[in-house]
Amino acid sequence: VVGEIPAGLAPPKLPDLALDQWAALIPGALALALVNFAEGIGPARSFATKYRYSISPDQELIGLGAANFGAGLFQGFPIGSSLSKSAANEAAGAKSQMSGLVAAGLTVLVALFLTPIFRNLPEATLAAIVIVAIYGMFKWREMLRLARLRRTDFVLALVTFLGVLTFEEALWALLLAVVLSLLALVWRTSQGHISELGLARGRLIFEPLGPDVDVEPIDRLLIFAPEESLFFANADTVRVQITNRLAAGSEPVDGVLLDLELTNELDVPSAEMLKELHDDLDAAGVHLLLARVRPAVRDLLERSGVVAVIGPDHIYKRVLMGVLAHLTRTGGHASTLLGLSGATLKMLQQAVAEMLAQAEEPQRAQLAALNVELGAAIDRAEGGQDGNSK
Repeated sequence: VVGEIPAGLAPPKLPDLALDQWAALIPGALALALVNFAEGIGPARSFATKYRYSISPDQELIGLGAANFGAGLFQGFPIGSSLSKSAANEAAGAKSQMSGLVAAGLTVLVALFLTPIFRNLPEATLAAIVIVAIYGMFKWREMLRLARLRRTDFVLALVTFLGVLTFEEALWALLLAVVLSLLALVWRTSQGHISELGLARGRLIFEPLGPDVDVEPIDRLLIFAPEESLFFANADTVRVQITNRLAAGSEPVDGVLLDLELTNELDVPSAEMLKELHDDLDAAGVHLLLARVRPAVRDLLERSGVVAVIGPDHIYKRVLMGVLAHLTRTGGHASTLLGLSGATLKMLQQAVAEMLAQAEEPQRAQLAALNVELGAAIDRAEGGQDGNSK
């Protein structure tokens, strides 16, 4: 049974602790803050999704901090937004925050006048309330859905659940879940998948090559787009995939264009990988071109000397500009321009005009020649359309 419960409320009092005791409390306080945040924000988001309202994590933390500050002044123990009490509150039919105010008022009355009533209450009764409430919170169907959609997420959820049941402290189960999630993230992103792009027939866009898409490769140019942001775990894998593709191909290649749109930031190992990739390609007589390099990424490449190695004239704002620069060097215009509509060719001519405004010799002369060829291609396309209309 519960037994004797002291009646009354503790008076407010500042903790009487020495400086070294305050320092000793910091690790435990940080651990409690982490557990409180995880235990608080999870149910809050779950109920917000269920009842279609929004929450502010900052306000949730402010509420937790204020509650613990008050508990400390009144000699209470550390508190959080208990999952079991929230579930029990919902199961009892609570609809608003008024239920918390009513519960607080009743708790004060019980603490002052009604503690003897609970002297012979079996503790198993309290355990049954918690078990019934928590059982309703555990989403078995969601676990089965995770197992069907993505096994990795299912395993992480199952291990976390078993950890909560196994470890005496919930903190260790939480840390286990965080570590496993980080390891799974690193493993997934370290696979370094890349897509090979080509020019969509009749359109001025670049899409992944494949058997079921009408996409043509650019003559003597390989275009690759990493499917994740480059970082130390996947950088070398990306380099190996590119060099293997180059070695396995039978067609002549003069350039490799790497689209870095998905890389928001670059670490030093990834920057060094780009330099090594340039050296590998240069030894094979192939140019390395970069496109859609974000400012933060370019800043690191410049400070690490990679831009000087690759060449600033080999870094382009768009994939299209890199392709046009390649075409001006190789002269493979005709085969690439076949099949493009007049409207698409005009967009291409506009892009060439933008590059002409900033180009210097000898690239300027090459772009001017391409511009003339585009004009002729536009005339042919529009002449063909006129003939068809007649």
